[in-house]
Amino acid sequence: MTNYNPTAVELSRGQAEQSGPRLQKLRKEIAGLTGKNVTLTRQIKVAMESLDVVSLIDGETGIETRLQERRASGSLDLVLLAQQYPKLVVGLARDGALKADLSVIDGLSYAGELVDFLRPGTATTALVFKRAAP
Repeated sequence: MTNYNPTAVELSRGQAEQSGPRLQKLRKEIAGLTGKNVTLTRQIKVAMESLDVVSLIDGETGIETRLQERRASGSLDLVLLAQQYPKLVVGLARDGALKADLSVIDGLSYAGELVDFLRPGTATTALVFKRAAP
């Protein structure tokens, strides 16, 4: 007996082909709405920042809009750290605290020596819409 999963939908190939144009139209509509919302959100944020307002409350709906400061994670200057304390860099690498930018490694003269240490990246699946040729 299989468990019912309301989020899982199985379509036959025919159903999927029939649904394609409707899904593509819906995707475009969602993208348009998202773009409008992003633009409106940006405008509200700029206005609130310029007026030095931290919070706004819509009197009709009671919806509150608040500016919330968020800080990105800091970073280490690994070049300077490696020059001054190379053992610390090795320790960080052993503890799994370092990741390398493969786009930078590709340009290094000794990149070939690193091939045995490359690991595959994670894979994701995308739903792609493409109009079939007539």
